[in-house]
Amino acid sequence: MTVSDQRAVMRRFAMLAALCALMFGGLVFGGAGAAVSIEAPLFYNPLDGNVTIDVTNAPGGIMTGYVIAPGFGGFLPAEHTPIMDTLPLFVTSEDFEVSETNIVGIAAGVYSLGNIMPLGLSESEAAAYFSGNDAFNLWVGQLGTPGNSFSMIYGPSPLPPINVGNPPTLPASWATEATLTYDTLVGSLELDTTGPNGGAIVGFVLDSATGAFQSSGYTQADPASFASATATEIFEANQGGIAEGTYDLGPVMATGMTLADVEQVLSSSRFIGQPGHTPGSFDFEQVGIAMSVRVLAPGDASGDGVVDIENDVLAAFSNFTGPGSFGKTRAEGDVEAHPQGDGDVDVEDLLLMFGNFSSSSDTGGLGGLAPPAAAGDPGIPDLIYDPTTGEVVLDPDGSSIIGYSLQNATNSFLPGNHTPILVGVATALTSQLEEAALAPGSGSIGAVFPTGLDLAGLQALLTGNQVSRSLGAPLVPFDLVVLGPAIPEPTSIALGLLGVLMLVGHRWRVRRSGR
Repeated sequence: MTVSDQRAVMRRFAMLAALCALMFGGLVFGGAGAAVSIEAPLFYNPLDGNVTIDVTNAPGGIMTGYVIAPGFGGFLPAEHTPIMDTLPLFVTSEDFEVSETNIVGIAAGVYSLGNIMPLGLSESEAAAYFSGNDAFNLWVGQLGTPGNSFSMIYGPSPLPPINVGNPPTLPASWATEATLTYDTLVGSLELDTTGPNGGAIVGFVLDSATGAFQSSGYTQADPASFASATATEIFEANQGGIAEGTYDLGPVMATGMTLADVEQVLSSSRFIGQPGHTPGSFDFEQVGIAMSVRVLAPGDASGDGVVDIENDVLAAFSNFTGPGSFGKTRAEGDVEAHPQGDGDVDVEDLLLMFGNFSSSSDTGGLGGLAPPAAAGDPGIPDLIYDPTTGEVVLDPDGSSIIGYSLQNATNSFLPGNHTPILVGVATALTSQLEEAALAPGSGSIGAVFPTGLDLAGLQALLTGNQVSRSLGAPLVPFDLVVLGPAIPEPTSIALGLLGVLMLVGHRWRVRRSGR
């Protein structure tokens, strides 16, 4: 990397710090020779290469940071002693720059930055480290106060450094792998830094060459981080480390995209899992690690890109809880609510899996599952309702039924009368009646509806109405059928009339014989 490249890289850090300062009061940074309000001397000791900074007279008694970047490599980064002691903290220790910044700041005083310069430099050679550069130099005082210049003094500091603080304890492990997961249903991105090669990260950058990010939906992984979000870039960094974990970054992309679509929109996604307390930089292009990107399909519990029996459906069956809050995870089958689930595994989760089933694995021996209905096929199952008794019959009508969900908003169902028709899992509540299984079934589910409804009333009652016909077939609503009053067939009517006539004739003969 050339010196110009190095300086360009560090401008990203400088711009970040400047943005932070503007957010907290518009701090103006002063460089060497700028119009300033106070002198802040830097002492270089040629005997040991030590650099000491004296900000005893900092306005407000606070120093918020410093950057010394001469534009050439000459520092000894391993000797750099960070002096800030609270998070969030940015530290860079490089041969071409030493720097720190902290929103909280550190008390004004005299601090040793360590033996960061070669020993034995002449005064003019040492002065070159602190002049003639276009990077930020020194920030002292509270945020929002004018910047301050400094002068280099050749020789040791007359006052001993205090250095009472110690850098914060950093995470023990730093990630070397991270995964970015796109949820097709809501367009959200999830950052996952867990796993065998997981750990804390310093920051990440997501780039969209097409400007397709929906920045208003962005949620920071760590509220204490420095972050920015635009249509072309989402950036977040925290030198103290963003802890190992899984983070929902919010709905920042369009919904319904394939992996190819996501890769086109997401032109770059990189992270740095290296703390700045050791030699390193915020050069995401050079030292950043590319994230692996995956697409989370609807109903996909395992995150392998397909919905199948082994990894998804069976997991949901084995973890079935019914509606409620049970702390279930997506891997356990909680796929219905996005992006983080609703804490249960119920029939709605299974129906979402059934409707998006995509595995080509053998499903033989599961009870003769019917294939998805062809386009235009009228074989949609019927829900047959008897208004005189409230009985409901579910009729496959040329298709099949492996799951259904019926819901109402008025708690009008009669769950005590519910009779399951599927050999699987079931939910019977006043607000919902649901079943799911791998083998089809049909028949009466009992007198579970209120009586006396016509078709319009039945439609108004059912706020939720969906049936799964087979694995992979889209969910569809039942065709609703309301039984009317019993109407005798013509032969029954004729026989009835004949009986009446015979009875009348018999009585007439009896009356005549009695005369």
